[in-house]
Amino acid sequence: MNNVRGIVLYDTESDNTLNGVYTNNDPSVWGTILGETARLVKSYPNTDNGTQLLEYDCFYFDFPTGGVSCTLLLEVNGRVYKAKWLANGKTLFEGEGFKMNERQIAISYWSV
Repeated sequence: MNNVRGIVLYDTESDNTLNGVYTNNDPSVWGTILGETARLVKSYPNTDNGTQLLEYDCFYFDFPTGGVSCTLLLEVNGRVYKAKWLANGKTLFEGEGFKMNERQIAISYWSV
């Protein structure tokens, strides 16, 4: 997973679940639109600087391995989002993006 870069677009459902579609430059999935689902586990209160932390259980579908279960952390400051996908105590990806409208979030991400 070296130098993987991609983009994910999430739709926010009424129960705060994120349903996403993503693609990246990994040769095994290049040109394929894949899926991710993230269920909100915990919302941490806003800090002094107005940032809120959201924690999700997520699963992203990845060919040819089938998929990866992970934790998604979103740090939200207004319309700006910072993201981390973690599995087995290691950060897999980091990303930055923004809230596009009331239901959609777009995040550019890269492997760590």
